[in-house]
Amino acid sequence: QFSINMLEGITCKFENLREASLNIDFGQLSSVLSIDSLLKFAPHIEHLEIQTLDTELDKEKIDEDSLNSEISSDLFASLKHVSLTGAKHRENQMCFMKFLLSKAGSLETFAVTFMFDDDGKSEWFENKCRELIECQKASPQLLLTAKVTQDGSCQGAILDQLTGHLKVQILMYESKGFVQMICARLAPMYI
Repeated sequence: QFSINMLEGITCKFENLREASLNIDFGQLSSVLSIDSLLKFAPHIEHLEIQTLDTELDKEKIDEDSLNSEISSDLFASLKHVSLTGAKHRENQMCFMKFLLSKAGSLETFAVTFMFDDDGKSEWFENKCRELIECQKASPQLLLTAKVTQDGSCQGAILDQLTGHLKVQILMYESKGFVQMICARLAPMYI
């Protein structure tokens, strides 16, 4: 299976493009670099939607050093709203999210929707929320939103970067027991 940077080599600029959506395989650096290519030829994008492609394993390890060497941090200058949907608790995805948050100085909102695994455990969601709270952020006005979804059920948390607190917000749900379990575990730790 090929996973290449389909946007590499585009030479014209799209100066008026303000919104974009990409499907990214975070298991391969070449796919992640599609974001770099997009922001090079469309430097004024403010709203970026990223849908993760479902892959079983990270084929290549992506770390902060590889991202720093491949992606210029000034490319994130115009980003104001970024959403990442379909994330699992994989290291490459978390590394990219933390990299983006540390470089995007104008970012106002970052919303990530994690896909809940069938293992029935919520600890990984708590840990990933904590990682996002504690990572370095370039934007002082940033509002982080994390959600977890499974089969149409969704529960979420607003991560307040300024105070470091996690405020739980129920958005909608199918499995009431699942939502109550997450809220009970998150709320005492942060509020």
